[in-house]
Amino acid sequence: MGSENKRYTVVISDEATHMLCSHTRFLAQVSETAALGLIDAFQQ
Repeated sequence: MGSENKRYTVVISDEATHMLCSHTRFLAQVSETAALGLIDAFQQ
């Protein structure tokens, strides 16, 4: 196989989006920095 970089589009279900938001809210109660890092990672 070639070593070329391929881009993929990932579709996240509504239920998974709600769970991610819930986990991020919980994480923000413990560490705002960690929550912002999680948000940043998913936006990339």
